[in-house]
Amino acid sequence: MKYRSSNVEQEKKIQVPNIIERVDLLRFVISILIVCFILLSGCSEEEIKTIEQSILLDSDISLDAVFHTEELNEQQAISLYNTDTGYGILQFKKQDNGWEYQQALSARHEESEHPLSTNFVYKDNYSVAIGEIFDPEISKVTVEYNNNERVATIIEVDKRMFWYFVFKQGGEDILKSHISGYTADGELIYQNN
Repeated sequence: MKYRSSNVEQEKKIQVPNIIERVDLLRFVISILIVCFILLSGCSEEEIKTIEQSILLDSDISLDAVFHTEELNEQQAISLYNTDTGYGILQFKKQDNGWEYQQALSARHEESEHPLSTNFVYKDNYSVAIGEIFDPEISKVTVEYNNNERVATIIEVDKRMFWYFVFKQGGEDILKSHISGYTADGELIYQNN
């Protein structure tokens, strides 16, 4: 009998480490499951939409036509685009899920005796003056508004020249702006009004 009881004691000793190993294994598996759950729950949030995704998904403008994008502030952005017959501006507003396309406004390219064209887009809290430069001598465009003169941004795209200027305020008052075009030497070539 002693032989048997010794065998039972050895079996009990062998079983005790197995139980500890199983508990450790169970803790390890539970830890892995918790980490996986945390990682997966972080990935399940809705993706924040970029301006490019908003153009592709929500507008009928080709992303290839867009030649400039600018965030005006934390809540608003614009993109400039060209077409075979003109150019335009896309407007975006920031939402909880990212940038939301608002609208597209376009202008036709028309031959004119003027060396540059001018169009205005005005919203409640910002406005944009935009145009195309037809005279290759023009290398600088200025916008004068409320006795302040600022230099507009000029962008060359596919051998066409565009200019734009963003006003920090909105409203139709920007229509009173004076737009001027200058050569590299500072010679005035064009002035509206």
